[in-house]
Amino acid sequence: MRNLIRAITIVATMTIGVAAQADETSLTASVWLPPSHPVTKYGYSNWLENVERESGGSLTTKLFTGSALLSPADHLSGIRDGIAKVGWIAGTYNPSDIPEDNTIFQMSFVYTDYFVGSFAVTEFNMLDGQMQEQWKRNNLVYLSGFSTPPYRLICTSEIVSVEDMKGKKIRSTGGVVPNWVKSVGGVPVNVSSSESYTGLEKGQIDCATNAIDDLRSRSYWDVAKSVTLVELGAYWSINAGNRDFWHELDTAQRQVILDTMAENLVDTGIGYLNDVEEIVQTAKEMGVKFYEPKQDLLDTLETSKQGVVPYAIELGTEKFGVANAEDMVARFSKIAKKWQDLLQNVDRNDREAMLSLVKQEIYGRLDPAKYSME
Repeated sequence: MRNLIRAITIVATMTIGVAAQADETSLTASVWLPPSHPVTKYGYSNWLENVERESGGSLTTKLFTGSALLSPADHLSGIRDGIAKVGWIAGTYNPSDIPEDNTIFQMSFVYTDYFVGSFAVTEFNMLDGQMQEQWKRNNLVYLSGFSTPPYRLICTSEIVSVEDMKGKKIRSTGGVVPNWVKSVGGVPVNVSSSESYTGLEKGQIDCATNAIDDLRSRSYWDVAKSVTLVELGAYWSINAGNRDFWHELDTAQRQVILDTMAENLVDTGIGYLNDVEEIVQTAKEMGVKFYEPKQDLLDTLETSKQGVVPYAIELGTEKFGVANAEDMVARFSKIAKKWQDLLQNVDRNDREAMLSLVKQEIYGRLDPAKYSME
């Protein structure tokens, strides 16, 4: 009898354990940046902790960083195919898959404010029908946008004027920035951020166009001691989930992801910009010099900005094959202007004020029972 009771107890315990495991859903996330990068630190590590807590443990998470699970260019297809359930996508690696995104990306040269950019692309992608069709076509669910602070010139020598730019080899990717580099007599070089350290160290490039946080996260401050404080646009990217996985979640779990992603959108921005202030101070202590550009260099940027909208339309139509690129760019521009106005007098470190706007204008308008469920 004792053995029978013991056996029944063991079976019951195993059954309870299996049932508990069945109630848990594993969320595997991938971001190809290093753990120290603000996107990884604030955008994923903190967010996944919040997902587990707010879901009451019904969602368990695992984060892969760098290229441990997927290479940078493979993140779109990897999330689409369910290798990762959620992840960070740099759309410029996949223009043929997401031509609408790549068309709108050109506008990042104009909207360099972190919060204006990230809030505008998030609203546009989550609430615009054409953009939603793009994500559905790729078996993805758009969860939020992301923006870097403005890109700067990180160089091996002082550059402050147009004359200083002549003949300089500048790491620059995307349409508008290489065009600007050529317009001032520089030579655009298309290399990845991960290759730029070696390029700067060996003299293969004179400057990299990157956000200031890359001084630390990519150790640029070891090989480049000059930063020119021009604003060369921002880099916009995507937080997305696998659509099949999204459909397997219950409504409460989808609500948790949307709620925590709204918070993440704000918290990543605040954390990122505060990190930049700290990095600037540390860089100065390490001998990095920060230079204000002369007016002639600033004037060339203004000229380039005036050509962004027609360039985006031309690129979207002729290269990416977006039939209504002009209308799409106009819709986005309207939303970006709205966010410029909304944020004009808001303290960017006031988390509650920022979050209130994000919920009111974006996430509060989404129904977790319907969003991306077609």
